[in-house]
Amino acid sequence: FSYSIGDNIASIMKLALVRVNGIPIDNDKALRCSDKNKVMSSDEILKNMDVLSRVVHWHEPPVVVPSRIPVTKVMLDNQIQSMISPHFEINHDNSIYCCHKPSTVPVHPAGPYLSNTLTLMVEAQEGMEPRSLLPIHRLDRCVSGLTLCCTNPSVARLMQTHMDGGKVSKLYLAKVAGKFPKSESEALAKCSNSCQGTTEKAGWIWRDKESSIEVTAPIEVIDACNCVRAVTNNGKQSQSRFFFLSYDDETDVSLIACRPITGRGHQLRVHLQWLGHPIHNDVQYGGSKKEKDSIRQDAIQAVLDASEREDLSHDHDESINDEDIKSAKACCLFCQGASCIDKAFNSAQLLDEGHSIDLHALKYRINFEATSKKNSTSSNTTEAVRKIEFSVDMPVWTKNFDAKSGNFADALANFFL
Repeated sequence: FSYSIGDNIASIMKLALVRVNGIPIDNDKALRCSDKNKVMSSDEILKNMDVLSRVVHWHEPPVVVPSRIPVTKVMLDNQIQSMISPHFEINHDNSIYCCHKPSTVPVHPAGPYLSNTLTLMVEAQEGMEPRSLLPIHRLDRCVSGLTLCCTNPSVARLMQTHMDGGKVSKLYLAKVAGKFPKSESEALAKCSNSCQGTTEKAGWIWRDKESSIEVTAPIEVIDACNCVRAVTNNGKQSQSRFFFLSYDDETDVSLIACRPITGRGHQLRVHLQWLGHPIHNDVQYGGSKKEKDSIRQDAIQAVLDASEREDLSHDHDESINDEDIKSAKACCLFCQGASCIDKAFNSAQLLDEGHSIDLHALKYRINFEATSKKNSTSSNTTEAVRKIEFSVDMPVWTKNFDAKSGNFADALANFFL
């Protein structure tokens, strides 16, 4: 209800835009009409299971997307499909959709986002039935990269069970502030100072096997309203590994590979901030602010242009009449001009600071296992069926590092063993 209400909820009520079980609340009409099936007074007491709703003129925040979102369809083989059901049907879509999610785009409808979400845009792009694409997991809106989806609920359950059960390995790329340590001596010199005095339960070690830093530091939500997290003594135990790939001395930023061993929210972002190397553009966790440009104004103008082209003659519920539409538009902050748009959306939704950070989900590896039924001479045994990798292309912000350090394929393969 907070979206575009404005300063006076009484005016919303007066225009009969608030409803209880589909019946409009209108005090003036309620005085003249005693039929509570047609109109209600605001003095009515709500009962258990009553549904309170509001007619709203809806605008979605803008997103930045390519002309086509890369999608690769991966068919699960028969051995894995048999884990979904012993009698799986060939005509069912048991495939995985590997989507390259752009930053700024939410995975699924939430808050003010509906059409401007990954699942709905991919459905439209690929000619799929609306609301048929199921996200298997999610990425933060400001993060880009691999997002796995499917259309079969049984496949979703199988994948989620394995991912939640610790049978998944994830590989991310990040651009971070400063020169990230590539040896134990550098790590001792740089990270020890930045990590001092935070919490005695947090620490890091150097892993000689792949020349990486392993962080073990508990993470706690310290601001639930804004989903802000930090390393604290009271947090949930979290573990991440980081590996140096390249450094750009001109901009003083490093390209690193990241592996979250546990799966806490914002884990990589918080751990890198704790190490003293926050992610570039991640202003929420100490990252440098993006250079000022016209993207915010362009975003505002794009939504205003879309609003001028809208056609509301079909896009509304049958219970909403022309008078309701007119009233809803009169109360809409967005329709009152650019000066009121800041009240409708926050700065990140308008593609200002924090809308896109340089963190990219590159590859997932899932270990599928099957349990063999015990017989008279043995108990249940679990055996690995196979490991499957899903991946997307590298982000555009790695190109400068490619020119300086060459291909990272071998280094990444060794880190992601």
